Amino acid sequence: MKLIRRLRRVLVALMVLTVWSAAPGCTPIPTEGAPEPAQVQAMGLFEPQIPEYPLLVARRHEQAVARGERVRQWEAAELAYDLSGEKRRQVRQERTTRRQALARVADLVPVGYRQFVLDVASRYDLDPRLIAAVGTVESQWYARARGTSGDSGLMQIIPATAAWISRRMGLSDYDLYDPLTNLSMGAWYLQALQREHGSWDRALAAYNGGPKAAVLGSRHPYVRRVRSVYDRQGSQ
Repeated sequence: MKLIRRLRRVLVALMVLTVWSAAPGCTPIPTEGAPEPAQVQAMGLFEPQIPEYPLLVARRHEQAVARGERVRQWEAAELAYDLSGEKRRQVRQERTTRRQALARVADLVPVGYRQFVLDVASRYDLDPRLIAAVGTVESQWYARARGTSGDSGLMQIIPATAAWISRRMGLSDYDLYDPLTNLSMGAWYLQALQREHGSWDRALAAYNGGPKAAVLGSRHPYVRRVRSVYDRQGSQ
C-alpha cells in the first residue's frame, strides 16, 4: 500500500509539471546561470537601464561649473596680485619721494626734526626746504631757544603772535617749546602771510619784521639770510 501511494504522488507531480510546461507563455527557466534576456523579458522582469547621455551631459555641466569657478578664482587672485603690485609700486614711489624730500633738508635739519619738517610741509602745502631754512635762521634748531622779545622755540614765535595763531588754528592749549607744535604754528603762519601778501619774499619780511616790513620784500636783510640758507650747496 505504501508503495502504491508513493507511485501515485510521483505520477501526480509528473502530470502537474507536464501541464504547466505546456501552458502558453511559460518557458522553462534554466536552473543554472543568469537568465537570458528573452527569458527575463518573458518573466516580466526588467533590468534597470542607466541613461548614459543625460549622465554625460550632467557630468559635463559639473565640469563646466568647476572650471568656471577655477577661472573666477584665478581672475580674483590675478586682480589681487595686480592690486598688490600697484600698491607696492605706490609704496616704492612714496618711499622715493620721502627720501628725496629728506635729502633736501638733510643738510639743514637735525635728524630728529626732519620728519616733523616733512609732515608740517605736507600739511600746509609748503616747500620743506623753506621751513628748514627759516628754522635754521631763527633758532639753529635749538627747541628751547628764546629771543629778547620773548620769541620762542624752533621758529621763534612771539607770544602775542602765538596767541593770534592758536585762535585761528583752533588750539585751546599749546607749548611753544614743543618742536612739532612750534613748527606747525610757524608753518601755518608762513602760509597765511604768503596768501596775504602774494609772494614769499614779502611773507618772509612780514614774518620777521611784522606787517609793515612786508613792503621791503627781497630787500629785507632777513629775507636775504633765509634765501642764502635755502640756496646752500646740498639743496638739490
